Amino acid sequence: MEIETVAPPLAPPVSDRAWPLLGALPGMLTDAPGTLLDAARRHPGEIFSIRLGPVDVPIICEPDHLQEVLVDNAKDFQKAGMWNVTRPLLGEGLVTSDGDFWRRQRRLMNPLFAPAHLASLTDLMVDAVGAQLDVLERHGANGAHVDMGAEMAVLTQRVLFQTMFGTTVDPDVAARMGEQLAIGFDAMNFQLFLYFLPGWFPRPKAAAFRSSIATLDAFLMDLVANRRANPTDRVDILGQLLNAQDADTGEKMTDRQIRDELMTIFVAGLDTTAITLTWMSWILDTHPDIATRMREEVDTVIGDRRPALADLGRLVYTKQVIQEAMRMYPAAWIFPRYTEGGTTVGGRRIAPGTSMLVSPYVTHRNPRHWEDPDRFDPDRFLPERSKGRPRLAYVPFGAGSRQCIGMHFGMMEAQIAAAMLFRRFRPRTVPGHVVVPRSEEHTSELQSPCNLVCRLLLEKK
Repeated sequence: MEIETVAPPLAPPVSDRAWPLLGALPGMLTDAPGTLLDAARRHPGEIFSIRLGPVDVPIICEPDHLQEVLVDNAKDFQKAGMWNVTRPLLGEGLVTSDGDFWRRQRRLMNPLFAPAHLASLTDLMVDAVGAQLDVLERHGANGAHVDMGAEMAVLTQRVLFQTMFGTTVDPDVAARMGEQLAIGFDAMNFQLFLYFLPGWFPRPKAAAFRSSIATLDAFLMDLVANRRANPTDRVDILGQLLNAQDADTGEKMTDRQIRDELMTIFVAGLDTTAITLTWMSWILDTHPDIATRMREEVDTVIGDRRPALADLGRLVYTKQVIQEAMRMYPAAWIFPRYTEGGTTVGGRRIAPGTSMLVSPYVTHRNPRHWEDPDRFDPDRFLPERSKGRPRLAYVPFGAGSRQCIGMHFGMMEAQIAAAMLFRRFRPRTVPGHVVVPRSEEHTSELQSPCNLVCRLLLEKK
């Protein structure tokens, strides 16, 4: 009797475009999205690895493989490895925590993002957007140039302060917090692809990272302490976090846990919508037919009155434009996973102790699932054109049990802000300015590879 020998699965192939010793590290530090997209197109339909210095990092971007990693076998993949770089800033919030602690925090926070509570935040969002658009009108008066990336960051920051804390924050304080957050991101993102360095090795920008975290911690902990000392009936996220109670144990969150969740919400919510609105400003300028169709829908549904929650379901084309912007330029363009015990994905062996990268950016530009993927086409999200497309071919908010808890909050904010912004203004790209994506400062799960470095001319509609 012959015994058939089954060969063990092979490791993912390593992308062959690499520097000696450094591997793909130079490309990942300067143009990570382009580096990954180029490698993916040379390995269609399969898992591949890139070499970062001494380690090989598998890249997960096919819908079937995302299903394995994020849904079917999610328990085999943890928030470790590369994720450890983010913990000094994000702490143990929902994005970074794991296991029983994550499940407890998710239970406590689910009510914050339930439809009933989101409905109660609608007026706060509309007020915050309207107030910032008044400021934007003054900034852009008489044809002045406006940095839309910076302005959209301020707009979403204002929405977050209103919905998180139920109040506005002094503009100077808000600007300082935004600056410190940018410093923290810059340092954290620079270190992300250097995660393999030993603990004793000096980290780039480490002092600036520590200083920014200390400033942000002081700000958030002061807000928590003031609210505990001065309770209010205001409907906001901070109040909900303070009152959240485990149904089984009666336990509430500590101040540190509240800080971590506030930081996570602030970081995730700030960039996602700001990046989408910034890219939409450029897209609508360069696609006037899409801009006209979207404005006509907003005029028909809302007209000159305040947007209401009931309007969002009727802003169908506006939502499609937002979805298409997030397909081409997803804020969460990449995020790590880690397997401690080793596993297989797509028939390829993943060794124990391996960090891997999931890339929605690459997934969203896969020609096997998206016809003409580099063309902006909101109608690709029509039901009849979505049939047959794998569900995980579109993952701007992740998938599975770890799908972003703020997904509906983000879409609601984006629809309200887009409707109010683009019915009031017509952004025009400054003549002669070349609009290009940048990635060197935006390489974490919570940042986009396509931060629009652009000044736009705003014209009153």
